[in-house]
Amino acid sequence: MRLSNAIRYDMLFQFRHRFYHAYFVITALYVILLQFFPENIRPMTTIILLFSDTAALGFFFIGAIILLEKDQNILDSLFVTPLKIYEYVFAKIISLAVIALLSALAIVLFTFGFSVNLLLFIPGFLLVSSFYTLVGIVFSIISNNVNDYFAKSILVGLIASVSLLPYFSVIDAPVLQLLPILSSLTLIDLLIVPHSTAELVYAFSNIVIWLLITTFFARHIFYKNIIIRAGSAR
Repeated sequence: MRLSNAIRYDMLFQFRHRFYHAYFVITALYVILLQFFPENIRPMTTIILLFSDTAALGFFFIGAIILLEKDQNILDSLFVTPLKIYEYVFAKIISLAVIALLSALAIVLFTFGFSVNLLLFIPGFLLVSSFYTLVGIVFSIISNNVNDYFAKSILVGLIASVSLLPYFSVIDAPVLQLLPILSSLTLIDLLIVPHSTAELVYAFSNIVIWLLITTFFARHIFYKNIIIRAGSAR
């Protein structure tokens, strides 16, 4: 019950702050712009867009959301409520994943139609979106303001850029397969790229493992920087 209420609150918060409105417009622009790309490059352009923007929606938004809640002392009040840390985190992940998935499905269906493998794409995309949001939660908790958040986030961009080099055949570094970036891209480009069962199982497993690792760090950092600090302040 607490989790469902938290999700509902977050969705209402996002709707009132016009997150849905903004991404409806952005999605419509993406759909229109993609129609102008030549057919031979439109599929890969769509994949890169889904990977770098739509799936990462939670990462871009969560920093502003949590920093706003920190400024308004909303997080401090959680110390005296029954809401658990994992419920707060899951509510953020799920509510932002809804926006990201609706946008992604609109882009995919307008670009590829219903012929693509949506049954694998949807759960894979949700895992990738959740991972992005979790990483954003970790960085937002340790940041003092939005500028600080995006400055720290440069590290994420650098790691992602290096991790993508094998995908574009720039380097051959199998160790980078252990990081979540290539697996994330696999779970998105399966729309147009044929992958073996082993590759898909590894991609799903890799993202799930990184989700668990990141969840542990998010909970630890949240407890250390918010819960304990709020308790000592009282």
